[in-house]
Amino acid sequence: QTYPGTEVVVVDDGSTDDSRQIISGYGDRVTPLFKENGGQASAFNAGFAACQGDVIIFLDADDYLFPQAIERVVAVWGPDVAKVQYRLEMVDAFGNHIGFYPPLDVRMESGDVWRTLLERANYQCPPTSGRSFSRAALDKVLPMPEVEWRISADAYLRIQVPFLGQVVSVEQALGAYRIHGGNLWAYDRGASQDAVDVNK
Repeated sequence: QTYPGTEVVVVDDGSTDDSRQIISGYGDRVTPLFKENGGQASAFNAGFAACQGDVIIFLDADDYLFPQAIERVVAVWGPDVAKVQYRLEMVDAFGNHIGFYPPLDVRMESGDVWRTLLERANYQCPPTSGRSFSRAALDKVLPMPEVEWRISADAYLRIQVPFLGQVVSVEQALGAYRIHGGNLWAYDRGASQDAVDVNK
């Protein structure tokens, strides 16, 4: 990332492959956190407890941020902001472009998004890797219940955080959302973004 002082905490939620060796290979460039498998909420809780930053991004393992993503997020941050969200480029297993999420013709809400939530019980929002949160907001909602949110834990934050401050939407893509294998079926069937996340 081009933004200086970026902290990377890597949560290994009980991987059974060679993830531990790969993570260890990054040395002191990352803070590794190895734990027994507990699901998405457990990983969110552990990662948040281990990090120090004022702006937090939960990055799914198969997604990635573009180099200027954090710099761009910080540039639009303000004192009343609880969340900055941004579009993601969708790529296949080989990194080929297949679209954007949300689509470019869909506008994402900004400001008092809690009003939209109360009116429609929903608002335009990218998957996990397309959201950044203020520590102050997360301090009020984390740790989240781990059994109830073993999967789709990003939906918990999607609903809770807009009530804790302003939402800012960056319309450009600042990262990539990888669609492949096990998560492709949900996308092909027009499932919601949170349903797609569940199958990642």
